[in-house]
Amino acid sequence: MTDYTQISILETVAVITPIIRFLIDSFLIAMFYMAFLQSKRKEIPNNLAFIFFGCLFFLLQYGHQRINNNVDFPAPLIGIIAMMCIVFMVALILFKGNYKLHTFLLFCFFAIREISFFISFNLIGLLDMLPVRMLIAAVESETLHIDDFIRYFQILMLVMNVLQIVIYAGVFFVSLRKIMNKFLHKTISLSALSYLLLPCLSGLILAFILRTVLFRPNNYEIPLLLHRELPIISVFITLAGAVLLFSLIASIHLFQNLAKLYADEKERAVLQKQIQDADSIYTEIKGMKHDMKSHLANIRMLVKSDAGENKEAEIEAYLGKLEETVSNFDFVYQTGNSVCDIIIHQKYMECKSNATDFSANFIYPVRLTIDVYDLAVILNNGLENAIEACNKMAETGRYINLLAYAKGEMFFIEIENSFASENILIDSDTGLPQSSKQETGLHGMGLSNIRRCARKYLGDIDYQLSHGESGHIFRLTVMLQSKH
Repeated sequence: MTDYTQISILETVAVITPIIRFLIDSFLIAMFYMAFLQSKRKEIPNNLAFIFFGCLFFLLQYGHQRINNNVDFPAPLIGIIAMMCIVFMVALILFKGNYKLHTFLLFCFFAIREISFFISFNLIGLLDMLPVRMLIAAVESETLHIDDFIRYFQILMLVMNVLQIVIYAGVFFVSLRKIMNKFLHKTISLSALSYLLLPCLSGLILAFILRTVLFRPNNYEIPLLLHRELPIISVFITLAGAVLLFSLIASIHLFQNLAKLYADEKERAVLQKQIQDADSIYTEIKGMKHDMKSHLANIRMLVKSDAGENKEAEIEAYLGKLEETVSNFDFVYQTGNSVCDIIIHQKYMECKSNATDFSANFIYPVRLTIDVYDLAVILNNGLENAIEACNKMAETGRYINLLAYAKGEMFFIEIENSFASENILIDSDTGLPQSSKQETGLHGMGLSNIRRCARKYLGDIDYQLSHGESGHIFRLTVMLQSKH
């Protein structure tokens, strides 16, 4: 006599399996978005926002499944699209970041989710094909009783459901982790977004086609036919999914390499600019040394000339001009490193010409293994941003203070400057203030370049906005750790 309790257990497993998968999806989408975004609202803690986001996604999936089980095509696909739209809108409301980053995260997550499901679905279909055939053959040959068949089939389906969840979660998690580890430059242009969306769209289109063909309400004939009679198609679907996942991860890796190459080119341009400035200063010093003989000859002629009462005044005026020329090449701030001397001197002279008070207490950290090239990038970008902010103000109250100090193996650089509040622009991707200049080229890199250099030394940057006696104050702190 058939034990229908065993059949009801299989039905229970069929109900629990998608719920477990929904829980996995909800955890992974929160993990994935948390790697790229932060809560937009200060009153909502970051972790709480992502927990709410994950719970909402679970409810959306559960609702979509209920609809999918009771209606025919195209409602399930419309449900997936509607779910994607809701996730996109909620993410925009909850988290920082512009629409391009949100669009990439949405399509990337759903594409990997769909591909991971069909890879696990087809792999399990191939794996259980032989055991099921053996059980059916045993029943047909009457060597296995129908009750035993149901019992063994129940065990087999339970094992295969668990294995499918494990494969699904493993493929999904590993793919997302690969992307999270490789996606370091989070600023996406419109052309880069179009490039990154191509493999995502390919994966989604394949998934929509498979869902349309394979899954209809209460119809298991097509999937059974696919696995039992046409296993080669399951093999091709699995391979296609694997290729799409590989192409998606590879395209992101290529995009990141190009972004890094572009950033390195800009950093090299900064260094080249510093080298040109140094060459210019030393060329002028060399030329002044060459002209010094002429200046001495002119002074000697003035001394010997019969200029009467105006003789001393003319000599004094000539010496004053010569002293002024020489003082332009006298570095006010001696840091212990020629590159840092040139950068700080150049910014000091620029501040002097723009009626900006400038002070510096910077000593090059000789005992710490910090590359002067990275310090040059930090100083040049930080001071250039400070000068730009001061130039937007009225002349009264302009100032820039540069301070550097070491604590153990840590090296700190602080740049404080006054600014007009309307000149602070916040980059929606990085959350950092950015240059207000509209030109391309070297401008607009600012704090992103400084942060990139700091992270080479296991450090980071921090900034504070405050209001002092002379107006608004911006204070940038760069933390570096000596490399061993």
